[in-house]
Amino acid sequence: MDEKKRNIDDLLADLGVLEEAPVEVELKEAGKEEKPKGPKEVLEAFLVGLLLRLDPAHHVEVYQEGNLLKAEVKGGDLSRFIGKEGRTLKAVEYLAGVVLAKHFGGEYRVVLDAAGYRRRQEEKIRKLAEEAALTVELTGEPLPLPPMRPSERRIVHMLLKNHPKVTTESQGEGEERHVVVYPRDKAPPGTGRELEAAGLPKGEAWDLLALATGLPRKALFLRLKEPPPPGSEGRAWELLAKRLSGYPLQYLLGEVEFFGLPLKVAEGVLIPRPETEGLVELALSLPLPPRPRILDVGTGTGAIALALKRHLPEAEVYATEVDPKALALAQENARRLGLSVVCLPSSLTGGLKDLDLVVSNPPYLPEAYREVAPKELSFEHPMALYAGPEGLSVARPLSREAFFCP
Repeated sequence: MDEKKRNIDDLLADLGVLEEAPVEVELKEAGKEEKPKGPKEVLEAFLVGLLLRLDPAHHVEVYQEGNLLKAEVKGGDLSRFIGKEGRTLKAVEYLAGVVLAKHFGGEYRVVLDAAGYRRRQEEKIRKLAEEAALTVELTGEPLPLPPMRPSERRIVHMLLKNHPKVTTESQGEGEERHVVVYPRDKAPPGTGRELEAAGLPKGEAWDLLALATGLPRKALFLRLKEPPPPGSEGRAWELLAKRLSGYPLQYLLGEVEFFGLPLKVAEGVLIPRPETEGLVELALSLPLPPRPRILDVGTGTGAIALALKRHLPEAEVYATEVDPKALALAQENARRLGLSVVCLPSSLTGGLKDLDLVVSNPPYLPEAYREVAPKELSFEHPMALYAGPEGLSVARPLSREAFFCP
């Protein structure tokens, strides 16, 4: 194809992101029916297209185990692909998950490794978690672990989730955020059983009791043998009932941690997801100029924009948002954190020019998903979740506008 005719659709198709082929290819292949691609084939196409641009010596092997797809990148010097502390590897894994979600919804999960790096890192964390659990069992005292990245903390939480003697919680903020392993028999009584029966984490009992009593979680732990403050018990059961109805815990607490930042959240505004931290990790791994101009499209609470500003203080960060409530919340979070981000009431790129990076976590769920969506999603603004029949009514125009942004 003539290079001058190539556009963003062509580039994305090379990476296996778009279902439809360029028009020229469709005309050449007229009369031929293309066999629908499964999740394994879609993932392979995306990763092969990406790896060819990095190093032709790289190749990938993909295995499917039910709804889990495992991909192993091999060949050549993989240090660049892995990146500092595995950031690039994790960011590509995040993008691969987005590609599969675009094709098949949230049905499949991706685990990406390169030269065994992921396995070695997880084994270190696994050993640390197991040793911590044994120590807590023997001493009966809480044990704080060293500060970890969000993805590493999640591994510890998952490893010890069903441990019979210990449980975990995250404490601290920013780079000091860490996991504390504590005896399970010292967990708050009562509420955990109902939460567990509803398929919710028992650890949420700490959050509900802290909210009901007005005491920090650490203070609760130290006062387990003392009577609760007047009126707090009834308040706790009210909060529990609301949580069991499907009301998101983050809305009850009014705050959520994202990339080490405490962000205020409110009903009707999209709750920042831990998975979106991978998008921030990817952005931070890119070779940007010393004072980059960055735009976060559809900022919501301001999570992505504020995380980038915190880690790139010299950057000029902008954020666009069409929902007035979300825009006001993003501005409030910026003020609370003392971070300078320009929030604009606009769609897509808002007419901004000379941008070095456009980043976004746009709505990508197809409309049909509303019928089977978890009840928690009904409390968030549908405009931040659903995007047309294919889930692409925002991503498509955004990709074109961002690509051709002067």
